[in-house]
Amino acid sequence: FVLLKHIYAGIHFRCSIDPAYHKLRCIRVTKLELIAEEISAKVDLTVNKHLLALEFDKILDRLVEHTCCEDSRELALALRPVHRLDEAQALMNQTTDAHMLLARFGGPAFGGLKNVNNALSRADAGSVLSMKELLDIASVLHVIRSIVTWRSTNSGVETVLDVFFDALSPNKFLEDAITN
Repeated sequence: FVLLKHIYAGIHFRCSIDPAYHKLRCIRVTKLELIAEEISAKVDLTVNKHLLALEFDKILDRLVEHTCCEDSRELALALRPVHRLDEAQALMNQTTDAHMLLARFGGPAFGGLKNVNNALSRADAGSVLSMKELLDIASVLHVIRSIVTWRSTNSGVETVLDVFFDALSPNKFLEDAITN
């Protein structure tokens, strides 16, 4: 998209040219939104200068070495500092609790973790999956089950991460049905 900003009869528009459809699309925006975008762009430029000075890219490269799958690699590379105190405190609490769990109980195994979203969406739509896709799903189910088992061994310790652990739902029946 090519972004254009212009004023027509005192009304502000943001227009983009969609190369796939060769059409110009315009939406009306307020002057306040345009000013906020300009300030945000200036702040981003300043933040980028600071990140370069701190060699943040090298820190992310070191973090990427410890990821176990492509999705976590991409998430690690997309990390950026937060600017609001409450967000920073919430993230620091997550980091502190994760470190405490790892130090006290060791870490769960994440080996075999793959993104199976596409295969699951296709299966939900009625498609037939290949054997590799089924085995990938079984592998992910095994990882989920091992994480839930790991967390149950230290269930007496409450953390801010519990909401994430509680969202995991193992399905040993399906895992066994695929692998047997």
